[in-house]
Amino acid sequence: MLIGIKEQNHQKEARLLTCIQQGAVLAAFLLTIVFLTLGESNTDSQQWMILPYIFVPTLGGIGGMIFYLLHVFFDRSGFQRILGLMFRVMIYVFLFALAFIIGMNGPN
Repeated sequence: MLIGIKEQNHQKEARLLTCIQQGAVLAAFLLTIVFLTLGESNTDSQQWMILPYIFVPTLGGIGGMIFYLLHVFFDRSGFQRILGLMFRVMIYVFLFALAFIIGMNGPN
């Protein structure tokens, strides 16, 4: 009985870490696409790219964690499931946009 509970906790932790990693990787991928489409910068150094690459994947991972944690509330079928998925995606997009704006604002 105790082994079964430990196995369930391990599976939940693994799913949580997977969602966090997927959120961070997706955010870094989207940020890379944005940087590649912007073209060359006018600055001599590329140090301005460091801050967005810190903020965006970090908040992407937090968005992935929130995505996983809200899955419990919207784990129904039908309309609630679709509504929950839309709500979780909106939160992730909001956190991505917030991190992008903070990261691109820079330290100055």
